[in-house]
Amino acid sequence: MVSKTSEAMFTHVVWLFHRKDQLDDVIAEKDQLLADKDEEIAARQEELNQKEHAIQALENEISESNEYLAEIESTVDEVI
Repeated sequence: MVSKTSEAMFTHVVWLFHRKDQLDDVIAEKDQLLADKDEEIAARQEELNQKEHAIQALENEISESNEYLAEIESTVDEVI
């Protein structure tokens, strides 16, 4: 025959294992959410890097165009 104390302890141990399983599930879900957010951040960082490169290319193009215009203006001034 099982004593009431042993039965209560067994019930408590079963409850603790159930709670541990629940905690493991929550931790796994949290880890997945963090992994998803890390992927999202990495994708946004890549997009940002591409935009920064595009901006730099446009700035270079503008700078070259300004230099070309300055040369034209200089040539026009010499001709006049």
